[in-house]
Amino acid sequence: MKKIYQIEVAGTCNIKCSYCPHPTSIRKHELMSRETFIRSMELVGKLGQSHISLHNFGDPLLHPNIVEFVRISREYVDEVSFSTNGILLTKKMAKDLKDAGLTSMHISTHSPKDAQRAIDNCEGLDLLGDVRSNFYHDWAGTSKKHKTRYSDYKEWNAKKKTKIGCPFIVKEIGVILSDGRIASCCIDMEGLGVIGSVYDDNALDLIPSYFSLCENCHMMSEYIPEFAMHKEGSNVEKI
Repeated sequence: MKKIYQIEVAGTCNIKCSYCPHPTSIRKHELMSRETFIRSMELVGKLGQSHISLHNFGDPLLHPNIVEFVRISREYVDEVSFSTNGILLTKKMAKDLKDAGLTSMHISTHSPKDAQRAIDNCEGLDLLGDVRSNFYHDWAGTSKKHKTRYSDYKEWNAKKKTKIGCPFIVKEIGVILSDGRIASCCIDMEGLGVIGSVYDDNALDLIPSYFSLCENCHMMSEYIPEFAMHKEGSNVEKI
């Protein structure tokens, strides 16, 4: 493994968005322990990366130790960010997060009034990152109410100049879930593609691999011209 993309410090959420698979998931919704977080950051440090995101599924502001976790993160990396719906963000928390070393916070607008208040509470802190409202995929078919808008995704994909297929597989990038398990993908709500744990002695040697969700993933879809639909266990092939 060459990089950790995200650390899911909070696997629980205080909002039920229609596009998200979290409300209907069966994986345990829990907060990451301090011990597991430190093990996660130690792994990030060994990988030598400069940035880490403290979110995946769930909202990081639900973790009572989020300010401390940000502070710990900055002992290992130069930049720390996360995404949130902003419901719990007060002016004091925004300042505390900034003082702890948070470099960027991305706000989801799916709870518009809360999002605007969160945006206002970041004023003057040079903290606000993207304000996000659109999602162009359905989490590989696991979202019950949201369907992929392939025309939108192709346009987004073209802007990003994605040419390599799934970056998690090709670039060997992992995601750490709230219980410390390491998954092969950031859209894997149920942890179906788990390859190991931060507690494994060989954690650095773990390699993200194809699993059941890949067949329906937008990153490997026939709708993206650079790559063909693959089957589980196959290699990515250019057309």
